[in-house]
Amino acid sequence: MLKEITIPNERIAVLIGSHGTIKNKICNKTNVKIEINENSVLIIGEPFNVLDAEKIIYAIGRGFSPKNAFVLLNEDYYIDTIKLPKEKNILSRIRARIIGRRGYVKRYIENSTNTLISIYGKTVCIIGKDTNIASESIKMILNGKKLSTVFKFLEKRKKEEMI
Repeated sequence: MLKEITIPNERIAVLIGSHGTIKNKICNKTNVKIEINENSVLIIGEPFNVLDAEKIIYAIGRGFSPKNAFVLLNEDYYIDTIKLPKEKNILSRIRARIIGRRGYVKRYIENSTNTLISIYGKTVCIIGKDTNIASESIKMILNGKKLSTVFKFLEKRKKEEMI
């Protein structure tokens, strides 16, 4: 199978790694061949292996560190993508609300839901075993809910899981 995906130019260096270490690690762990052009990545291999490599490359392209992206090799983990508004002034305000002062809101959501979150460009990506609660809380922020409402929602969900 042959799959081509595009990632931002500034993430190509992260994908390659120093002396090709990350690219080689992806190739070795997923048993695929990877060819990198200017901003597209060609993945060649068996279908399931290509899908595994594609998830990792996509995650790196969306701002995750390679270490965090490799979590996706575990079949219990998924990546979820939420698109943000395209208008520049709204985009920066929404991104600021999701990140919070010194990253507090983002960290709170990550810790409450056992997920990893990356805000990159016009997307928010979430990696985790169950991304639904984190995704729902980010959508609440997108819809203009108060952060206190989002935190109460997360606390309620956390208590429900403990029962």
